[in-house]
Amino acid sequence: MAKYSDDWDAVSGLGRTALATAAGRAIETTRTNGLVNDPFAKQFVVEAKSPTPMPTELADPVDRTSEFDRRWDIISMAVGVRTRFFDQHLLEASRTGCEQAVILAAGLDTRAYRLELPPGTKLFEVDKPGVHEFKQRVLNGLRANPLCDRRTVSCDLRDDWIEPLAAAGFEPGRPTCWLIEGLTAYLTGDEETRLFKSLHDVSTSGSYLGFDHPADPDELRRDTYQANSQYGFDLAALLVTDSAKDPVGYLRSIGWEVATTGPAKDATLYCGRHNPYGSRDLAHKWLFSRAVLRG
Repeated sequence: MAKYSDDWDAVSGLGRTALATAAGRAIETTRTNGLVNDPFAKQFVVEAKSPTPMPTELADPVDRTSEFDRRWDIISMAVGVRTRFFDQHLLEASRTGCEQAVILAAGLDTRAYRLELPPGTKLFEVDKPGVHEFKQRVLNGLRANPLCDRRTVSCDLRDDWIEPLAAAGFEPGRPTCWLIEGLTAYLTGDEETRLFKSLHDVSTSGSYLGFDHPADPDELRRDTYQANSQYGFDLAALLVTDSAKDPVGYLRSIGWEVATTGPAKDATLYCGRHNPYGSRDLAHKWLFSRAVLRG
């Protein structure tokens, strides 16, 4: 994983990526044609008191003469598109019989609170202790109750995370829906392979995996560099530009069936909303893959 201090949580260091994602979901929630409805996202941003301003809503229509508003409009649309993909992935996998789901590097994810999953579904959120602590404090303040059996797992994904996941009640013999959202761009090829190998070793037939990955790592880094001021730290420096990475090829080599698409080819992710940014749309910098393990 790209170098950064280990001393971070949901409101500092690399954790600000989770906060920026929450801001994007909050913005989309306020829109009349929003791509996401997350009633909890705004409070994460409010409680974090980030030294770098992060909005929870934008004017309608957006003032595109303002660099700040324009950039956050691009960010929120990308967050909304990505969130819709993973929401659909989890709901569809649940309908096929996946009774447990695992979100790796869960950040400030609220799917356990806003998606109606089948009764008895266990949803595991894996992230660092500081992220869970901040998130739980905000949710407690909102008196929010999960809609499924939500379980948090505190660990660093660079360490052994399978053992603490199992200790939390994960059952390798049951089909699992895996979500890896906004993570692979920060992993080296070896780290990415180890992550996929670990989850593969505890996955059984009927399991699903959803993940996003850069369409062009170099282009994504250039675009992210331009947006660094919105995050308050050098996010672009944390991105791994390893052209040799081939997550789809690796997963296929170990038995997963993988289908990959991108927002430019799946207009349904925009809910019919006009995209005024064309190729500058941040969502277009990413590919979304959905894999299933059979046999």
